[in-house]
Amino acid sequence: MFCPKCGKEVQEGAAFCGNCGNAVSTPGGTQKASAPQQAQAVSGAAAAVAKRKFPIVPIIVAVVAVVAVVAVVATGGFGLFGEKYVVEPKGSVEEYTWSELSSISDEIAKASDENAAVEIAKKYNLVGEDGVLDGSQRKSVTLSDGTQTSVQIAGFAHDSKTGGGKAGITFIFTDGIARHEMNSTDTNSGGWEASEMRSWLASEGKALLPQDLQDELVAVNKPTNNTGMVEDPSSVTDTSDELWLFSFVELRGPVSALTDGEGSQYKLFRDQNVQLDSSNAILVKTFNGGTFYWWARTPVYDIGDYSSKVFSYVAEDGMPRFADLASGSYAVVPGFCI
Repeated sequence: MFCPKCGKEVQEGAAFCGNCGNAVSTPGGTQKASAPQQAQAVSGAAAAVAKRKFPIVPIIVAVVAVVAVVAVVATGGFGLFGEKYVVEPKGSVEEYTWSELSSISDEIAKASDENAAVEIAKKYNLVGEDGVLDGSQRKSVTLSDGTQTSVQIAGFAHDSKTGGGKAGITFIFTDGIARHEMNSTDTNSGGWEASEMRSWLASEGKALLPQDLQDELVAVNKPTNNTGMVEDPSSVTDTSDELWLFSFVELRGPVSALTDGEGSQYKLFRDQNVQLDSSNAILVKTFNGGTFYWWARTPVYDIGDYSSKVFSYVAEDGMPRFADLASGSYAVVPGFCI
């Protein structure tokens, strides 16, 4: 039989419940609980047990919160479903990880124009308080061969992603990462698109970069005269590249009808007033400890018999107006977007 008060089972013939002490028998014999009383008692007992159980919802919330924190740490700022988190502003470009800079780049990419992009960059100390890029916005990079170098911000919301939309931040290396020819033979046929330099950058050149930087590279469209010895601006077509060389117009601004179609001047070089016919400190690059010539991706089409054989290069003093045979071994100074 069951106790009518607490619902616990008691032995037959017992006068009192061993659990709550309630009288369960009468002078005339044992007093059994009715079916409704038994049901009520069992229900009450179940409720009492339920009260002693741990609450499920708070436990689930706590577990999810812990997993989310672990995910942020483990994925370098990404959520469980791939979204990036807001990055707290730091004092300089150097202090951010590549993953954090990539998140900031995504934010900048949504700006309505370059001025709006610069305002976002100010918030993260990626540009001077006056909005000017002066070349000091740098981040150190250690190449896979042990070379210590750095990159600097060249522009904001300048390049178009191959997959659509803008790339928020563009960088340029401060030094040459290697020496390489544009082509093993003296030809500019096929332009940048068909060049051996482009193939090298996409493979061995990219492999020189640290993995955390490689992980954040985005492919962008780079317009270039991809025919070679022509004067028709229609020869300019897009290639999709993660690493690329700068065109002359991207460095020095507009000069001629053909080369002007190869993009537009980056903010860094515009802010530093790069000139065609003078030395430019911001364009001086080093390789193996000394200043060095470095390649641009622009084929040269207007120097007589050599027009089918040459690409542009920047001189040791940073003057962007020269050309040499494609087989020349000059420094490689790539640009990239994240």
